[in-house]
Amino acid sequence: MEETLNFQGNCLYKTNIDYSLSQKEKDYITNLKYTRFENPGLFLSKDLNVLDNFLFSNLAKVFNKCVTHYIKNILEIDHDLKLLNSWVTINKKGGFHDPHHHPNTFISVCFYLQIKDGGITFSTQRDPLMNKTNLQLNIINKNLFNSPTVSFKLSSKDLIIFPGWLAHYGHPNPYNIDRIMVGANYFISGNIGSPENINELNLL
Repeated sequence: MEETLNFQGNCLYKTNIDYSLSQKEKDYITNLKYTRFENPGLFLSKDLNVLDNFLFSNLAKVFNKCVTHYIKNILEIDHDLKLLNSWVTINKKGGFHDPHHHPNTFISVCFYLQIKDGGITFSTQRDPLMNKTNLQLNIINKNLFNSPTVSFKLSSKDLIIFPGWLAHYGHPNPYNIDRIMVGANYFISGNIGSPENINELNLL
C-alpha cells in the first residue's frame, strides 16, 4: 500500500516492500561494526556504503526502483539520481534518533527491515499558517494545515522517501526486539538548468 503526503510542500512517500532478508544478508548486518552513540540504544554501522556490498545487491535494486518511481512518477521530474551513502542503524530498547536532517542530499530513504512498533516524525521550525502570515494563531486541533510536524506509524518492511533537508526523528523503541533500518542518501546526477538561462550546472 502506497501513501503520498504533501507536508508544507515536501513530498513524503511511504510504501511496504515485500522483501525478506536472506541468511547471508542477516549475517552481513550482524557482522558489521557499529558506532554506539550517547543516545542509549542507538548504533550506526561504520560502513557507510552498505548497499555497494554485493551481499546487498538485491536490496540496492529495490531502493533504486523505489527512488526512480518517486522521482519519475510522483515528483515527475526528468532527472536521474545517484546513490551517495547507505548505512544500517539498530535501535535497541530505549534507542531513538534525535532530530536531524541530511545535508548535501536531495532525497533520503529509510527501509525498516525489523520494527515491532514505532514511528518517524518530520518537522519544520514553524507551522504552515505562521510561515505564511507570521501570526501565532490559537490551534483547536493539530492537522496538516496548522502543525509543524507530521508522523508516520511504522511496520516491518515499510520504506519511506523524503527530502534530505527535512528534519526528522525516530521514536524510542520500547521493546527488547531490535529495530533495524537501512538508510540511503541520493543526489541529482547529470545536468540541471540550461545555457540559455545562464544557470547550467553539471553534476557528475
